[in-house]
Amino acid sequence: MVGKIFMTALLAFGIINPSLFIKITEFWKFDRKAPTDKVLMATRILCVVAILLIWIML
Repeated sequence: MVGKIFMTALLAFGIINPSLFIKITEFWKFDRKAPTDKVLMATRILCVVAILLIWIML
């Protein structure tokens, strides 16, 4: 249960601020260009889908 809450909080951060979420989760990629609007929207959508899957499947 603690894992669900932790992952939900992390993914909710991805919905609120997707550009910082990308920087945090992909810190190992050097010289990465700024994310486009489509990438930010895709990040938000995938975070919502991941939250739904976490709470439905686990």
